[in-house]
Amino acid sequence: MRSSRFGLVCVLMAFPVFVSGMALGQAPSQTGKGETGKDPGELKAICKEYESVRKKWFQQYFKAKSEKKRAKLLETLPKATPYCERLLRIIEKDPKSKASADALVWITRYALGSTEGEKPFYKALDLLGEHHISLPQMGTVCLDLRRNVKPEVRRFARRVMEHSSSKEARGQALFALGVIQKRLAELGRQLALDPSQAPSFKKRCGAETLRILKETPPEVLRKKALELFARCRKEASDISLYGRTTLGKAAQREVFELEHLLPGMVAPEIQGEDIGGQTFKLSDYRGKVVMLDFWGDW
Repeated sequence: MRSSRFGLVCVLMAFPVFVSGMALGQAPSQTGKGETGKDPGELKAICKEYESVRKKWFQQYFKAKSEKKRAKLLETLPKATPYCERLLRIIEKDPKSKASADALVWITRYALGSTEGEKPFYKALDLLGEHHISLPQMGTVCLDLRRNVKPEVRRFARRVMEHSSSKEARGQALFALGVIQKRLAELGRQLALDPSQAPSFKKRCGAETLRILKETPPEVLRKKALELFARCRKEASDISLYGRTTLGKAAQREVFELEHLLPGMVAPEIQGEDIGGQTFKLSDYRGKVVMLDFWGDW
């Protein structure tokens, strides 16, 4: 249970935090219900309200002494959907404002924690695409959503890539589209091997994505991903990826995987030392069945 608990917490805490302030003395609401006024400052207060509730939940979760208590707490995990709906009711009164843009970005990062969050998520994407496509942070939105293969996300990223006035945002959207296309290729291979997964794929990815997976050979999807990454390395090589590396270097890693690490490909050479300190190479075992165990300790 330790690894599953760790994985859950990693997923839940991976979303960037929206920096906001809550009105002094305002009590957080567990239900997300409340009156929505015309003050744009209320947008930040609603975001902070949810973050406060979520923080308290995590504190309780980590303090729980048993797996049974933690399992019970999972049933009360705060959902962002009511808060996203409150935000949208205010945003729709003035969707073009900077405060609305910030709140819409917040929705894209928190809404998909549950199935009912899809509606506000897609609404937020639509409003960002309609009113804020040229803001630099739209590139970061694309990066945050690069594992999502839903058609709405693909269309949003392509819109940023084609219409943003920010070179950085265009490059980030291009890289995100490459990652999405790579994921489509992976799903296409899985579906080709096991067509019975189609209903599950439809539920997870949507009917439009399933149609693409059925109609497009996995190799064609792979080549399209390679084309996007090649373009990224040419047009956006020096653009930062979350301040940790560049899009060019990240694209090169994705290309290496697409060209060398897919099922059925010849494994690249690996050289190291065994537990006895003897140097060995993977090619020494050519023709034999080899299991490679990659692990880490942190």
